[in-house]
Amino acid sequence: MENLVPIGRFSKMTRLSVKALRHYDVTEGFGAIMAAVGKLGARPAGPPLLVMHDVIDEESDGDIELCLPVAEPFPGEGEVHAADLPGGT
Repeated sequence: MENLVPIGRFSKMTRLSVKALRHYDVTEGFGAIMAAVGKLGARPAGPPLLVMHDVIDEESDGDIELCLPVAEPFPGEGEVHAADLPGGT
């Protein structure tokens, strides 16, 4: 199996309840990410993605993260954070 290398990403994390998740509009979050990418001159390296870090149900809230892979590392911008998306095997 091929080893995958980490890739940089811009992301915006949000904590939501199941009720809020039903009405969450990802376009605002991805808009903030794209504005940061444009301002910093970053180059997207793949399609946008949504990562659900927790189970979100009637009993518990959870974190979701909107992400855009980028070709090179860049600093974050406002509420948009820069980090590595881990590789794997």
